[in-house]
Amino acid sequence: MTHQVKSKLSIIVGVFTLLVISILFTSQHGPWMNRGDSYLPNSRDASFTIDVPYQNLLPGEDRYARQKITVPVDTYINSFAPEMQGLFTMLHHANIVDTSESDIYCPNFPRMLFATGNEIKIVDEIYPGYGVPVRKGAVLEAFVHFANTTTRVESGILRLRFSGKAGLRPTLPLFLTIGDYCISSELAGEYTIPAGIATSKTRMQRPVVLPRAGKLLMWGGHVHQYGTSLRLIKNGEVISTLLPFENPHRTEAATSSVYLRRVDFAKPLVFQAGDTIDMEAVYQKPENLFYTGAMGVAGLFFDFEE
Repeated sequence: MTHQVKSKLSIIVGVFTLLVISILFTSQHGPWMNRGDSYLPNSRDASFTIDVPYQNLLPGEDRYARQKITVPVDTYINSFAPEMQGLFTMLHHANIVDTSESDIYCPNFPRMLFATGNEIKIVDEIYPGYGVPVRKGAVLEAFVHFANTTTRVESGILRLRFSGKAGLRPTLPLFLTIGDYCISSELAGEYTIPAGIATSKTRMQRPVVLPRAGKLLMWGGHVHQYGTSLRLIKNGEVISTLLPFENPHRTEAATSSVYLRRVDFAKPLVFQAGDTIDMEAVYQKPENLFYTGAMGVAGLFFDFEE
Protein backbone atom coordinates (compact mmCIF):
# COMPACT_ATOMS: atom_id res chain seq x y z
CA MET A 1 0.00 0.00 0.00
CA THR A 2 1.42 3.36 -1.01
CA HIS A 3 1.90 6.27 1.39
CA GLN A 4 -0.77 8.26 -0.52
CA VAL A 5 -3.34 5.47 -0.17
CA LYS A 6 -2.53 5.12 3.55
CA SER A 7 -3.04 8.87 4.02
CA LYS A 8 -6.42 8.79 2.27
CA LEU A 9 -7.42 5.78 4.37
CA SER A 10 -6.42 7.58 7.57
CA ILE A 11 -8.50 10.61 6.58
CA ILE A 12 -11.54 8.43 5.84
CA VAL A 13 -11.18 6.56 9.15
CA GLY A 14 -10.75 9.86 11.00
CA VAL A 15 -13.85 11.41 9.43
CA PHE A 16 -15.87 8.25 10.13
CA THR A 17 -14.73 8.24 13.77
CA LEU A 18 -15.73 11.90 14.23
CA LEU A 19 -19.11 11.18 12.63
CA VAL A 20 -19.76 8.25 14.99
CA ILE A 21 -18.73 10.34 18.03
CA SER A 22 -20.99 13.17 16.86
CA ILE A 23 -23.96 10.82 16.43
CA LEU A 24 -23.42 9.24 19.85
CA PHE A 25 -22.99 12.62 21.53
CA THR A 26 -26.11 14.04 19.90
CA SER A 27 -28.21 11.00 20.76
CA GLN A 28 -27.03 11.08 24.37
CA HIS A 29 -27.73 14.75 24.93
CA GLY A 30 -30.86 15.06 22.82
CA PRO A 31 -32.39 18.02 20.96
CA TRP A 32 -30.56 20.66 23.00
CA MET A 33 -27.75 20.27 20.43
CA ASN A 34 -29.99 21.62 17.65
CA ARG A 35 -29.99 25.23 16.46
CA GLY A 36 -32.67 27.51 17.85
CA ASP A 37 -33.89 28.92 14.52
CA SER A 38 -35.46 25.56 13.61
CA TYR A 39 -35.95 24.05 17.03
CA LEU A 40 -39.67 24.81 17.50
CA PRO A 41 -40.84 26.25 14.16
CA ASN A 42 -44.52 25.87 15.12
CA SER A 43 -44.27 27.32 18.62
CA ARG A 44 -47.25 29.17 20.10
CA ASP A 45 -48.13 31.24 23.15
CA ALA A 46 -49.44 29.05 25.95
CA SER A 47 -50.15 28.84 29.65
CA PHE A 48 -50.68 25.74 31.78
CA THR A 49 -50.74 24.71 35.42
CA ILE A 50 -49.70 21.77 37.59
CA ASP A 51 -51.67 21.39 40.84
CA VAL A 52 -50.14 19.23 43.58
CA PRO A 53 -52.53 18.78 46.53
CA TYR A 54 -51.75 17.61 50.04
CA GLN A 55 -54.52 16.37 52.33
CA ASN A 56 -54.43 15.86 56.10
CA LEU A 57 -50.71 16.42 56.53
CA LEU A 58 -50.08 15.51 60.16
CA PRO A 59 -47.95 17.57 62.57
CA GLY A 60 -44.29 16.64 62.02
CA GLU A 61 -45.11 14.65 58.86
CA ASP A 62 -42.97 14.72 55.69
CA ARG A 63 -44.72 13.67 52.51
CA TYR A 64 -43.53 13.33 48.91
CA ALA A 65 -46.03 13.90 46.11
CA ARG A 66 -45.86 14.03 42.33
CA GLN A 67 -48.14 15.25 39.58
CA LYS A 68 -47.93 15.29 35.78
CA ILE A 69 -49.26 17.44 32.96
CA THR A 70 -49.04 17.09 29.17
CA VAL A 71 -47.79 20.18 27.31
CA PRO A 72 -50.59 21.31 24.94
CA VAL A 73 -48.45 23.00 22.23
CA ASP A 74 -44.85 23.63 21.22
CA THR A 75 -43.77 26.67 23.21
CA TYR A 76 -40.91 28.41 25.00
CA ILE A 77 -41.56 28.71 28.74
CA ASN A 78 -40.41 32.15 29.82
CA SER A 79 -42.07 32.52 33.23
CA PHE A 80 -42.76 30.26 36.21
CA ALA A 81 -44.87 31.14 39.26
CA PRO A 82 -45.36 28.79 42.22
CA GLU A 83 -48.27 29.58 44.53
CA MET A 84 -49.33 27.92 47.78
CA GLN A 85 -53.04 27.68 48.56
CA GLY A 86 -52.71 27.03 52.27
CA LEU A 87 -49.71 27.68 54.51
CA PHE A 88 -46.66 28.34 52.32
CA THR A 89 -44.50 26.87 55.08
CA MET A 90 -45.86 23.42 54.17
CA LEU A 91 -43.63 23.46 51.07
CA HIS A 92 -40.13 22.13 51.62
CA HIS A 93 -39.11 22.08 47.95
CA ALA A 94 -40.42 21.31 44.48
CA ASN A 95 -38.60 20.16 41.34
CA ILE A 96 -40.19 20.31 37.89
CA VAL A 97 -38.81 18.09 35.12
CA ASP A 98 -39.46 17.46 31.43
CA THR A 99 -39.72 13.66 31.19
CA SER A 100 -39.27 13.70 27.39
CA GLU A 101 -35.72 15.10 27.54
CA SER A 102 -32.48 14.04 29.23
CA ASP A 103 -30.91 16.26 31.86
CA ILE A 104 -27.55 17.83 30.94
CA TYR A 105 -26.08 17.20 34.40
CA CYS A 106 -27.71 13.79 34.97
CA PRO A 107 -28.27 12.25 31.49
CA ASN A 108 -30.07 9.23 32.97
CA PHE A 109 -32.67 11.52 34.56
CA PRO A 110 -35.35 13.73 32.98
CA ARG A 111 -34.37 17.35 32.37
CA MET A 112 -34.73 19.69 35.34
CA LEU A 113 -36.64 22.84 34.35
CA PHE A 114 -37.42 24.75 37.54
CA ALA A 115 -37.20 24.41 41.31
CA THR A 116 -38.35 26.29 44.40
CA GLY A 117 -38.35 26.05 48.18
CA ASN A 118 -40.71 27.72 50.62
CA GLU A 119 -39.18 31.06 49.74
CA ILE A 120 -41.60 30.73 46.77
CA LYS A 121 -39.35 32.04 44.02
CA ILE A 122 -41.28 33.49 41.07
CA VAL A 123 -39.56 33.83 37.69
CA ASP A 124 -41.32 36.74 35.94
CA GLU A 125 -39.04 36.39 32.90
CA ILE A 126 -36.15 34.03 32.43
CA TYR A 127 -34.19 36.41 30.19
CA PRO A 128 -35.36 38.90 27.52
CA GLY A 129 -36.03 37.11 24.24
CA TYR A 130 -35.42 33.61 25.66
CA GLY A 131 -37.49 30.68 26.86
CA VAL A 132 -37.11 27.02 27.77
CA PRO A 133 -38.32 24.90 24.81
CA VAL A 134 -40.96 22.25 25.50
CA ARG A 135 -42.71 20.21 22.85
CA LYS A 136 -46.39 19.42 22.36
CA GLY A 137 -47.10 16.11 24.06
CA ALA A 138 -44.14 16.34 26.43
CA VAL A 139 -44.96 15.30 29.98
CA LEU A 140 -43.87 17.68 32.73
CA GLU A 141 -43.73 16.19 36.22
CA ALA A 142 -43.53 17.96 39.57
CA PHE A 143 -41.77 16.23 42.48
CA VAL A 144 -42.81 17.94 45.71
CA HIS A 145 -41.69 17.57 49.32
CA PHE A 146 -44.25 18.81 51.85
CA ALA A 147 -43.27 19.14 55.52
CA ASN A 148 -45.64 20.08 58.35
CA THR A 149 -43.72 21.86 61.10
CA THR A 150 -46.88 23.09 62.86
CA THR A 151 -48.96 21.45 65.58
CA ARG A 152 -52.07 21.25 63.34
CA VAL A 153 -53.28 18.96 60.58
CA GLU A 154 -52.95 20.86 57.28
CA SER A 155 -54.37 20.57 53.75
CA GLY A 156 -53.80 22.66 50.66
CA ILE A 157 -52.45 22.85 47.10
CA LEU A 158 -49.18 23.83 45.50
CA ARG A 159 -50.08 25.48 42.18
CA LEU A 160 -47.30 25.77 39.58
CA ARG A 161 -48.10 28.20 36.76
CA PHE A 162 -46.16 28.25 33.49
CA SER A 163 -46.36 30.79 30.66
CA GLY A 164 -44.85 30.24 27.24
CA LYS A 165 -44.32 32.38 24.16
CA ALA A 166 -43.79 31.70 20.48
CA GLY A 167 -40.63 32.45 18.55
CA LEU A 168 -38.15 32.93 21.39
CA ARG A 169 -34.55 31.77 21.41
CA PRO A 170 -34.02 28.56 23.37
CA THR A 171 -32.27 28.60 26.72
CA LEU A 172 -31.52 25.32 28.44
CA PRO A 173 -31.29 25.02 32.22
CA LEU A 174 -28.32 23.37 33.85
CA PHE A 175 -29.23 22.59 37.46
CA LEU A 176 -26.43 22.01 39.95
CA THR A 177 -26.49 20.79 43.54
CA ILE A 178 -23.88 20.52 46.28
CA GLY A 179 -25.08 17.00 47.01
CA ASP A 180 -25.49 14.77 43.96
CA TYR A 181 -29.17 14.97 42.96
CA CYS A 182 -28.56 12.37 40.24
CA ILE A 183 -29.29 9.87 43.02
CA SER A 184 -32.92 11.02 43.23
CA SER A 185 -34.99 13.87 41.79
CA GLU A 186 -36.96 13.92 45.04
CA LEU A 187 -34.06 14.14 47.50
CA ALA A 188 -32.55 17.10 45.64
CA GLY A 189 -29.13 16.79 47.25
CA GLU A 190 -29.38 17.63 50.97
CA TYR A 191 -26.22 17.28 53.03
CA THR A 192 -25.12 17.52 56.68
CA ILE A 193 -22.97 20.12 58.45
CA PRO A 194 -21.62 18.52 61.64
CA ALA A 195 -21.46 20.08 65.09
CA GLY A 196 -18.22 21.89 65.89
CA ILE A 197 -18.38 23.95 62.69
CA ALA A 198 -19.74 27.51 62.65
CA THR A 199 -18.78 28.51 59.09
CA SER A 200 -19.21 25.85 56.42
CA LYS A 201 -18.00 26.21 52.82
CA THR A 202 -18.97 23.19 50.77
CA ARG A 203 -18.39 22.54 47.08
CA MET A 204 -20.13 20.14 44.72
CA GLN A 205 -19.59 16.42 45.06
CA ARG A 206 -19.46 16.25 41.26
CA PRO A 207 -18.55 19.43 39.33
CA VAL A 208 -19.68 19.72 35.72
CA VAL A 209 -17.47 19.68 32.64
CA LEU A 210 -19.38 21.46 29.86
CA PRO A 211 -19.74 19.27 26.75
CA ARG A 212 -19.93 22.28 24.44
CA ALA A 213 -19.53 26.06 24.33
CA GLY A 214 -22.33 28.35 25.46
CA LYS A 215 -23.27 31.70 26.97
CA LEU A 216 -24.60 31.98 30.52
CA LEU A 217 -27.57 34.35 30.56
CA MET A 218 -28.57 34.27 34.20
CA TRP A 219 -28.54 32.10 37.29
CA GLY A 220 -30.49 31.76 40.52
CA GLY A 221 -30.22 29.53 43.53
CA HIS A 222 -31.56 28.11 46.75
CA VAL A 223 -30.07 27.53 50.20
CA HIS A 224 -31.69 26.52 53.45
CA GLN A 225 -31.79 28.12 56.89
CA TYR A 226 -28.35 29.49 57.92
CA GLY A 227 -27.26 29.77 54.27
CA THR A 228 -25.49 33.09 53.57
CA SER A 229 -24.34 32.82 49.94
CA LEU A 230 -23.96 30.64 46.88
CA ARG A 231 -20.86 31.07 44.72
CA LEU A 232 -20.46 30.09 41.06
CA ILE A 233 -16.99 28.86 40.15
CA LYS A 234 -15.57 28.58 36.64
CA ASN A 235 -12.26 26.73 36.21
CA GLY A 236 -11.43 27.30 39.88
CA GLU A 237 -12.31 31.02 39.99
CA VAL A 238 -15.40 32.55 41.63
CA ILE A 239 -17.23 34.49 38.90
CA SER A 240 -20.56 35.33 40.57
CA THR A 241 -22.20 35.23 44.01
CA LEU A 242 -25.85 34.99 45.05
CA LEU A 243 -26.75 36.78 48.29
CA PRO A 244 -29.88 36.91 50.50
CA PHE A 245 -32.45 39.50 49.51
CA GLU A 246 -35.97 40.50 50.48
CA ASN A 247 -38.50 38.55 48.42
CA PRO A 248 -40.22 41.11 46.12
CA HIS A 249 -43.28 38.87 45.74
CA ARG A 250 -44.24 38.26 49.37
CA THR A 251 -43.97 39.87 52.80
CA GLU A 252 -43.82 36.71 54.94
CA ALA A 253 -40.35 35.35 55.57
CA ALA A 254 -39.56 31.78 54.56
CA THR A 255 -38.95 29.41 57.46
CA SER A 256 -36.60 26.77 56.09
CA SER A 257 -35.23 28.50 52.96
CA VAL A 258 -33.36 31.72 52.21
CA TYR A 259 -34.41 33.96 49.31
CA LEU A 260 -31.37 34.55 47.10
CA ARG A 261 -31.45 37.33 44.53
CA ARG A 262 -30.75 35.98 41.05
CA VAL A 263 -28.05 37.44 38.80
CA ASP A 264 -28.75 38.44 35.18
CA PHE A 265 -25.76 39.14 32.97
CA ALA A 266 -26.22 42.19 30.72
CA LYS A 267 -23.36 40.73 28.69
CA PRO A 268 -23.72 36.93 28.86
CA LEU A 269 -20.68 35.06 30.19
CA VAL A 270 -18.89 32.95 27.59
CA PHE A 271 -18.02 29.33 28.40
CA GLN A 272 -15.99 26.96 26.25
CA ALA A 273 -16.36 23.21 25.84
CA GLY A 274 -14.32 21.56 28.57
CA ASP A 275 -14.76 24.37 31.12
CA THR A 276 -15.41 23.13 34.65
CA ILE A 277 -18.33 24.56 36.61
CA ASP A 278 -18.39 24.20 40.40
CA MET A 279 -20.42 25.81 43.14
CA GLU A 280 -19.82 26.62 46.80
CA ALA A 281 -22.54 26.99 49.44
CA VAL A 282 -21.64 29.05 52.50
CA TYR A 283 -23.48 28.52 55.80
CA GLN A 284 -23.16 30.30 59.15
CA LYS A 285 -24.77 28.29 61.96
CA PRO A 286 -24.53 27.80 65.73
CA GLU A 287 -21.28 25.92 66.29
CA ASN A 288 -22.85 23.24 68.49
CA LEU A 289 -25.70 22.51 66.04
CA PHE A 290 -25.62 19.22 64.10
CA TYR A 291 -27.45 20.46 60.99
CA THR A 292 -28.85 17.80 58.67
CA GLY A 293 -30.80 20.03 56.31
CA ALA A 294 -28.19 21.99 54.34
CA MET A 295 -28.74 22.38 50.62
CA GLY A 296 -27.21 24.31 47.75
CA VAL A 297 -29.05 24.32 44.42
CA ALA A 298 -28.56 26.54 41.38
CA GLY A 299 -30.23 26.86 38.00
CA LEU A 300 -27.96 28.16 35.23
CA PHE A 301 -29.70 29.21 32.00
CA PHE A 302 -27.47 28.91 28.92
CA ASP A 303 -27.66 29.78 25.25
CA PHE A 304 -25.94 26.80 23.62
CA GLU A 305 -26.99 27.72 20.10
CA GLU A 306 -24.01 29.69 18.78
